[in-house]
Amino acid sequence: MSLLAGASLVLPLKVSAAFHSRYMRQAREEFEAFLADFDFDTRNALLAACRFQWAKISPAVFGSLFQSIMAGEAGKKKRRQIGAHYTSDRDIMKLVRSLFNTLHSDGSPGQIAAGVALGAALGLTPIANAHNLVVFLLLAVLNVSFAAGLLGWAVFVPLGFLLDPAFDRIGHWLLVDMQSLRPLWTAWDNIPGLALTNFNNTVVLGSVVTWLLLFLPIFFLARFGVLRYRATVGARVRQSRFYK
Repeated sequence: MSLLAGASLVLPLKVSAAFHSRYMRQAREEFEAFLADFDFDTRNALLAACRFQWAKISPAVFGSLFQSIMAGEAGKKKRRQIGAHYTSDRDIMKLVRSLFNTLHSDGSPGQIAAGVALGAALGLTPIANAHNLVVFLLLAVLNVSFAAGLLGWAVFVPLGFLLDPAFDRIGHWLLVDMQSLRPLWTAWDNIPGLALTNFNNTVVLGSVVTWLLLFLPIFFLARFGVLRYRATVGARVRQSRFYK
């Protein structure tokens, strides 16, 4: 008890931790289990690791180590659930250069915005599904920026990882909780070809519905962004050493 709490006397105990208290029993047992396998070699290795200058190590090494720990199908699924994805500095710079190249292309703001909005489907939804083949065909056939579509894909991939749990809940609500829609899904699965859309998967359905709802907001925001960029700093960026 502290003096501020009204104690008249405080006696500091000559112990490293308050393991004498029954409230610390669980912590004491866990600490004892940890110390059972902790020897002086482990101690010395830990101290050496603390003294090492880790800033000298490339982040790519830690990224590769991180992804190798969460390897295999189970690891990939877990990484997708928690949005754990490493992107190297080189890939980030490639994405940034691709962004500027797209912004300075001959395409109109509307063409670039439409490409980004279509490409968002590739990033938000699981890629190996029939609807994404349709998106690729639209990017190739329509008068939109194909490069902007690839850029939208790259930009929205991390967001797709992060929103996976939300997509699953949306899909579950549409497939299971909305009983009025069950006849629709039953008929959908019984139509040849439509079953390939994999809409009986909660994540696929939830992500596709989310993308459809966000298509127009993404389009208008991207169009506004391109217009503002070209009207303000576009010319200076084009003349900069970074762009050249």
